[in-house]
Amino acid sequence: MSLVDTVYPHLNAPHTQISLFWGLVANGLFRYQNFAEYATSDTMAKKPEAVMELLERVWAPAKVSADRERTALEAYAKQHGGPANVEAWDWRYYAEKVA
Repeated sequence: MSLVDTVYPHLNAPHTQISLFWGLVANGLFRYQNFAEYATSDTMAKKPEAVMELLERVWAPAKVSADRERTALEAYAKQHGGPANVEAWDWRYYAEKVA
């Protein structure tokens, strides 16, 4: 549990936590340099750099997989009278049909 959660447990809205964080930083009451350091401090990653490293490592394989899935969804949609290009808002609908 983070410092903000401990001191203000009822302030669970992310925008409230961010505002409170910057207030603490402005007053010199916080040990983190930025919100990314604070947000990752009590997670498995521990540092923003670790998060970016993971994202960069998985991006290319995830993109290949998403492109493959898009191709399958568009083929299904076209076969069943749907749109030629599956948009973001269509994705779940067709993903259920294909699966």
